[in-house]
Amino acid sequence: MKFNLSLISFGVILVLLISSCSDPKSTLVPTDIEQWDEDKKFTEALEGLTKEEQELLTVFAFTAFGENGIEEGTTIGSAIDAQRLWAEEQAKEEIKQKALAAELKLKQLEKLKEMNSALTVTLVSLELRDESTSPLRYSDYFAVKIGLRNNSEKSLAGAKGVLVFKDMFDDELNKVRISYDDGISANESKIWSGTFNFNQFDGDEVKLATISTEKLQFEWLPTVLIFDDGSRIEMNN
Repeated sequence: MKFNLSLISFGVILVLLISSCSDPKSTLVPTDIEQWDEDKKFTEALEGLTKEEQELLTVFAFTAFGENGIEEGTTIGSAIDAQRLWAEEQAKEEIKQKALAAELKLKQLEKLKEMNSALTVTLVSLELRDESTSPLRYSDYFAVKIGLRNNSEKSLAGAKGVLVFKDMFDDELNKVRISYDDGISANESKIWSGTFNFNQFDGDEVKLATISTEKLQFEWLPTVLIFDDGSRIEMNN
């Protein structure tokens, strides 16, 4: 059987033309989003897309509209590819950011462990006192005592940090910043006494004033330790 090569070539070309015309992704994207519904060819092409492709195209269009507009000659396929590539790049960047955040968090935990190993801080007492107990006070206040032990082999010149008071559910009731500069010799313990205001209209502080010792949790968050030799350990923010 003989075949007419001209007819075969014509048939191949015709199939390619039909397939290209039927491909919704080859359709041009109207540069004016408000005219999308009026472009019959475009709306018909949208029906041939998957839900994911429609979403990618929509995001691309509104992003482009908010910047320099949709470029003339942009096809549905090129718009989808561009948006998908952007989404993939964003996902990669998010992974990098999460990895960096995890790395920094780990370094902070290591630094916190180092600082808490050098200086142990414990709560000795916390009580609410009446304003009448101090001539300089015009309202009730908290009196707090904490114990500080220098576990290092170097004399500690000073320490700065935050005292955090929590209830049994780990909910924060109050926190107080303190600075201690009286010095603590190596392997020595000292007591720090201080006060802070009581706000009777603050529910957390009222709870702190009435909570039992058994249900009170205490946490020490150091920010900097300075030693007599000039060296220091500092928590990076």
